[in-house]
Amino acid sequence: MPVSSIQSGIERIQRDIESLHRQQTDEMRKEAAKTERIAQVGQSITRTTSPSMLQSKQREIQGLERDVIACQKRKAEIAKRIADKTVELHREQQRLFKEQERDRRSAMDALERRSRETKADTQRLLQQLSAKHASSLRTSVSVGDVASVPSYDAFISH
Repeated sequence: MPVSSIQSGIERIQRDIESLHRQQTDEMRKEAAKTERIAQVGQSITRTTSPSMLQSKQREIQGLERDVIACQKRKAEIAKRIADKTVELHREQQRLFKEQERDRRSAMDALERRSRETKADTQRLLQQLSAKHASSLRTSVSVGDVASVPSYDAFISH
């Protein structure tokens, strides 16, 4: 699988984790607000004298406590989803590392192969050049033996 698709998958998972963290933070805020409201209602109970008002505030506290429990459950679910996404992220990062390593090895193999080919080409060209040089030396020696005529530099003007 191409490295770019693995990287985009990793980025998607990271965005999912960020979104889950935001959801978790929202649930924490909701829980804190409900807990604070429970404390406020609890304090107002001490000032309430009528039984019906007392009963109403106790029902409100019970409702708020149920809401706090629901917030805690949602936080736990979100934490589990974050953990699952984190495991998935680590798995994808490992896959990316392996794919990059495979690509690197492939590039190194190609580079080594190209180096061997260049070296072989260079050796072949050197052999051809030395063969041509040797044959040109033999030709000049044999021509020199046959034509042992001295050479003169002369300028003739008409």
